[in-house]
Amino acid sequence: MFTPNMSDAAGLESVLEMRDETDSSGTEETGDECVVTVVTVVRNDPAGLEKTARSVIAQEGISFEYIVRDGASTDDTLEVARRFGSSIDRIISEPDNGVYDAMNRCVALARGRFILFLNAGDRFVEPGSLKGFLESVPENTDFIIGHHIGIDDNGHRQERKAAPFSRTFSRLVAGDLDRQWLLDIPCHQATATRTKLLKQCPYDTRLTIAADHDRLFRGAADGANIVLKDMFVAEYRYGGLSGRRKWSAVCQRIETELRYTKAPVAVLRFNARLLAASVFRAVFRRRRRFSPPVKNTRRDENRD
Repeated sequence: MFTPNMSDAAGLESVLEMRDETDSSGTEETGDECVVTVVTVVRNDPAGLEKTARSVIAQEGISFEYIVRDGASTDDTLEVARRFGSSIDRIISEPDNGVYDAMNRCVALARGRFILFLNAGDRFVEPGSLKGFLESVPENTDFIIGHHIGIDDNGHRQERKAAPFSRTFSRLVAGDLDRQWLLDIPCHQATATRTKLLKQCPYDTRLTIAADHDRLFRGAADGANIVLKDMFVAEYRYGGLSGRRKWSAVCQRIETELRYTKAPVAVLRFNARLLAASVFRAVFRRRRRFSPPVKNTRRDENRD
């Protein structure tokens, strides 16, 4: 299996040549449906876009189209997208009303049976990730979920395994929540959704941070067939929109949970415990940061 060198310009040229010659990753000009549409939403992040686009066009052995949607960037993000030439099937640059509005607009254009959102800065784990994720799923599959790798600000990689979503949703309905339940929920970078389903019922743009989780829960409530693939699909760096707007993220997560649970009191108690623990940790870290160093009196006594 040929794996292009993605670390320099020569590697990028190799990928572009490979895609042009084999057409194994792109869509046909006839407009026929392909297996999956991969979408990258970006604004003012040229480095993140380049990292993600290189990862996407390196995918092997599967027919897909690639759409990049730029939210009217004011830097050279759009120029970076154009540099990839025909390896990006469609580039759109225009203002939008937030990330989920941008994602919904791309759903309307998608020709793949499934759609997966890998936004700027995210990447697939390996060149065979997309093929392995989409192959051998039942014909009636509505969602495919997998595992992801999170990267914190210090570069530490944390493997996050999704649980069978029927179990995750059943626990939400019953109000049986704990920290592990939160970690069991897949991220959108490791979720492929049947495109027709999203066209019929798009993301709720009132939820500016949690609409992807809401769409999964809504699908489960409607009886969607959600298939878990036991593989690591994508990696992303923590600290995106949900990291920068933590309080909004918490409020929207609670709102989403309350939409689908039959035990709202249990859900609120769980989140109250989470918030209390978070406040305690923040206060403790702050006190440690600003506490004066402890004087070693024994050493001073020996010195005398």
